[in-house]
Parts: sequence; structure tokens; C-alpha cells
Amino acid sequence: MSRRLLPFALLIALPVVAGCRKRVEVPSWFRANTATPAAPTKAAAPANPKAELEDRVERLERQLRALDKAVGDLEKQRKEIVERLKRADVRSSDDLKHSEIARNLARLLADVRQELTRLERKREEFAVAHDNGRAMLRRLQRQQELREAGVGDEELDRVSEVILRIDERLKRMDKNAPPPAVDLETVLDEELKSGR
Repeated sequence: MSRRLLPFALLIALPVVAGCRKRVEVPSWFRANTATPAAPTKAAAPANPKAELEDRVERLERQLRALDKAVGDLEKQRKEIVERLKRADVRSSDDLKHSEIARNLARLLADVRQELTRLERKREEFAVAHDNGRAMLRRLQRQQELREAGVGDEELDRVSEVILRIDERLKRMDKNAPPPAVDLETVLDEELKSGR
């Protein structure tokens, strides 16, 4: 029993021995977590939901253009590497054993292909968010026309929720796990045989 109490006794006795007169601060990791989790709150309707949604859709369009450019650059780089491998008489992964240059090119090809896969996946997710945003803009336009004709404001709450979902999706996209590792020999054989 005394062995169990020894760490606690030392924690209490240490300030006394060191001459401290202040109260000992208990480390945060030692204290019980008494904080209650915050309840999810419903988002308030934005002042101008249409303008806010248009801004987000425009931002998604800019990001899609940037992703398209990056994918195009990577595709061009992939083709150049495949051509360099063919010029070095590499027809399959078995040919890598004889040339350090070919091995380096094959590793570079695998890296480019992995990045290309990651960017294509990200582009697809952004395209879905963009399409959802566009659809919501059209829905907002219809709602505005209906409101001008005397129809209610229920849709404003729904717009706020969609905007929050788009924001959450954009935040999650940045945290995506990298694509699975690629097998160097498989990538090389596929690229050399495809003739793309």
C-alpha cells in the first residue's frame, strides 16, 4: 500500500522541501476532464446567402482551374518520363536491373503517377462540391422568385446548412489521406505497355 502512495506523497512533499509557499498546481493531464461537450448549434442564416454562395462557387471554379492545370502538367511530365524510359530501351520492369538512370526514372514515374491520382481524386471532389453549389444557386434563384411572389423563408435555413456542408467538405478535402502506395514494377509495366 505504501508503494502506491509514494508518487502522491512526493508530489505533495516536493514543494515543501523546495521551500515553496504557494499551492501546488496539479498538471492538466492529471486532472479529471470536467468540461462538458458543446451542443451542436444550428447555423444562423447568412445576411445575403446568394452572394455568399456565389463567392464560394467562384472560389471552387478557381480551384478547379488550378487543379486542371496541375493535372495537365503532371500528365505531360508522365508522358515525358515514359518516352525517356522507352529511349533508354526499357520495355518492362526487368530492364531496370541494368541501369541506374532507368531506376531513377521509374521511381520518378511512380511518384508522378501517385500525385496524379491524388490530384484527380481531389479534382473530382471539388467538381462535386462545385456542382452542388451551382444547383443550390439555381434553387436560391427559384426561392427568391417564389418569395417575391409571396412564398415563405424555410429554404433559407436549408441554404445555410448546405453552405456549412460545403465548407466542411472543403476542410476535409485538405485532410485526405494520400493515395495508396504504388508498386514500382507494376506502374512501369502498365505505363510502358499502355502507349499513352
